[in-house]
Amino acid sequence: MKKTFLLFIAVFAGLTSYSQQKISEQNPIIFVESNTIDYGIVKKSSDGVRKLKVYNKGKSPLIIANCVPSCGCTIPEWPREPILPGKFAVISVNYTKMNELGQFVKSFSIITNDANQPGLTITIKGEVKE
Repeated sequence: MKKTFLLFIAVFAGLTSYSQQKISEQNPIIFVESNTIDYGIVKKSSDGVRKLKVYNKGKSPLIIANCVPSCGCTIPEWPREPILPGKFAVISVNYTKMNELGQFVKSFSIITNDANQPGLTITIKGEVKE
């Protein structure tokens, strides 16, 4: 009886895991090559725009619902159309304080329909010098 019960538990756990894996494989999956955009050392008044490729590694369209910056000096622009499976889109982020000397660390969150990562945070950092 004990062996039968343990076998039942093992089979049930395996089926549940397999079922969840199959469901998640059908969902969109967001992927970025790095969670950090490093501006490095830049000259004062440089262009503050950088690009980030966002990939959909899942099997259904990835929707970027919003990009929420940590402050008003970070302005992300994202595609409004869904990212199809196996494709990518580009998010443009503009750090607007390129006239202020010193180091900076800011962030923005990418809000998507990826159930595993509905809010992916991207850090931007660098240093503005003369």
